[in-house]
Amino acid sequence: MWETILLYLTIVVLAAVPWVEILVVIPFGIGVGLNPVAVAVLAFIGNVIPVVLIVIGFEQFNYWWARRRGAFLVNPGDESWDTGRRARAKQIMRKYGLPGTAALGPILIGVHFGTILALLMSAPRYQIIGWMAGSLIIWTIGITVASWAGISWLTSLF
Repeated sequence: MWETILLYLTIVVLAAVPWVEILVVIPFGIGVGLNPVAVAVLAFIGNVIPVVLIVIGFEQFNYWWARRRGAFLVNPGDESWDTGRRARAKQIMRKYGLPGTAALGPILIGVHFGTILALLMSAPRYQIIGWMAGSLIIWTIGITVASWAGISWLTSLF
């Protein structure tokens, strides 16, 4: 029993780790024989909590940065920052928007880095949380169904 609880806690913790996230955690959890619904819910919770913490902590970090460096890290009205990589990232954000970043973030760059990118591009905080959580719900369901079907298919072969 304790081993099962430890496995479920491992799902939550690993889902919060960048680059591991739901793409690795859900197939792992289903593969070791855990309940797919419980794995999906716990992986979602483990992945969405850092998103909320990043959004909340970013504002505090931005003010700390301003006190230390004399300028905000992100100041939406300041166009002098729009040079180099930041200009390219802003161009991508304008092209695909927050919905595109949220939809593709979990697969391409990870939800944590997608959240940071959206924050650096001055997207509204509550919209970031909403879009990222919605995207995570869809990806979690899709990955859970695909993992469950794939593992069921593989076990039927042997």
